[in-house]
Amino acid sequence: MRLKLKRSQTGFTMIELLVVIVILSLLISISLVTYGKAKQRARLNRIKSNVAEITLALDDYARDHGGLYPAFTDYHNVEPVGADTDPQPPGDPVFGVPQILKRRGNAIIGGGPPLTDTGNPLQDDFYQDLLDPPSNFRVLLSNLDRGPDPNLPRPMNPVDALISGGYLDAYPINPMRGPGIPMVNIAHFLYDYDAGTNDYRFVNINVNGDIRIGLTPALPRPGGLYQPIENIYIDLTYPQGDFAYIPLSLSSEQGTNANGFWIISYGDETTLENSDWTKLSIDPFTGNVRDPRYANWPNLQPPYGDGNPDTPPNPNYGIEFMIKRMAYGALEIRGNIFEDQLKILETN
Repeated sequence: MRLKLKRSQTGFTMIELLVVIVILSLLISISLVTYGKAKQRARLNRIKSNVAEITLALDDYARDHGGLYPAFTDYHNVEPVGADTDPQPPGDPVFGVPQILKRRGNAIIGGGPPLTDTGNPLQDDFYQDLLDPPSNFRVLLSNLDRGPDPNLPRPMNPVDALISGGYLDAYPINPMRGPGIPMVNIAHFLYDYDAGTNDYRFVNINVNGDIRIGLTPALPRPGGLYQPIENIYIDLTYPQGDFAYIPLSLSSEQGTNANGFWIISYGDETTLENSDWTKLSIDPFTGNVRDPRYANWPNLQPPYGDGNPDTPPNPNYGIEFMIKRMAYGALEIRGNIFEDQLKILETN
């Protein structure tokens, strides 16, 4: 008897192939999205870890300086690019002419700029700490502080207290900026110290009509200069992965050291909109407080604020106001002073 063999069906139909392709595409898409979110979370965690590293370096600095943290350093500053300042920076110091000669600014730059020979002896003083012969600026400082002996120049602090003191070999890499790019301190303080009267005043910084008193978001530039950031809340300038170092409670009128500090670290575009710290901030586009429950945060003592917990930060008290403004988009804020204010998110 002859058996009929039925040919078995082989392969897939076109519909089955399309179904498989669609399923695989969906799985790949889901995997890519999940991977992207995981990678972004890793970057944000990296920023927090980096800030912790900087904080440890600050603690090491404080242990060697009587519990004090770096605040300001002397340097000869010219008018920042894109900004007017009041008072204007002093001209080249002239021997024997008393004037407000110490313009002071950040002791922590963070990340850069590189220590290079700018060709300007006043600026190179700031970087190299020693010149031979010393510049007129250094000679004048030595005359005021140690008598008319040009052979005893008073050293000026180099660009960054943590780097120059060996507390950090280099600032951590910014995971949001690409390989090799370090985190940068974008909070620029500026004030004048009068050696004759032993007092100081914060410098008003005018950026296209936006007055910022004593503190401004700005990017460090070679030569001891800062270029103010006109708007840190847009895609082109938002400081993703960078930080703002804010010394608080100066240990003296000269402001060389401070009793405490805050560090604001910044995340990504999602952080900009959804961070818990953002509700404490001022909406940069409307000027309104984002959450009325936190209208009076932070409450800092003079000269940083008015010291009144019942009133919101006033632009006339620039540090307090700018901290509130810069909290927009904060990934976290760390500090060793006024810590009760930093716990506000945990208690409300």
